[in-house]
Amino acid sequence: LKASESAFRILSEIARFILGCQRQDGYWGQRYGVQGDDKAIYRQEDNVAHGVAILCRYLLAAKAKGIGIQRLEEHVEAINRGFDYAKKNYYRNEIHLFYSTTSIHESAIEEGYSIWVNYAYLLMLRLMERVGREYGLIERFSEAMELKSGFEQTIGRIFTMQGRFVRRLKPNGEIDLRPDITLLSPFFFGSGMERDDFVDSDEFRNSVKFIVQTLWDPDLGMLQRYLPFIEDPHT
Repeated sequence: LKASESAFRILSEIARFILGCQRQDGYWGQRYGVQGDDKAIYRQEDNVAHGVAILCRYLLAAKAKGIGIQRLEEHVEAINRGFDYAKKNYYRNEIHLFYSTTSIHESAIEEGYSIWVNYAYLLMLRLMERVGREYGLIERFSEAMELKSGFEQTIGRIFTMQGRFVRRLKPNGEIDLRPDITLLSPFFFGSGMERDDFVDSDEFRNSVKFIVQTLWDPDLGMLQRYLPFIEDPHT
């Protein structure tokens, strides 16, 4: 594409910024100032997944364009630090899912095991695997690949019910079946897009139908993020 050079330059600058503002323990916050200072208000557990994904996308784009990475080891270490932080602080090994509190909504309708956060981490792990294979570094990501095997088998089963996606497991294990724009997370994070039949799957079609039926605003001609639950004073 004609825009590829500009796109790669922008991506490389984004990756440079992300690399520079990662905390030493692997954490990325909600938002940063122009000097890389942490301005986070909420914890937002998905940010680590996004930080690793950005670095992986940069490395994969550079590989595809035949461009060498001068600070490759720094990128690899940052990716591993991000994974280590997420595993230590967010991953629940007994259920093979990542726990979240405020990643895309306020805690009243977010806390628990949300589809958004877990598909963000699925994308992260899949990108790490691609980087490992493209750069001959798969052994450097061995711990992540071991986690991925159990996590990948769990995620599709946990977040599918009644023929569609569900948005969350509450902290007590109860399934949250309420409508939410995050039901599109598997599509948004690219899960299954390597399969031509993904958008024709019953789960995807039923989820889109459910979202349109429940969240479409006819006056604005747009989708709401979620329904305003008036009976819930915390929402």
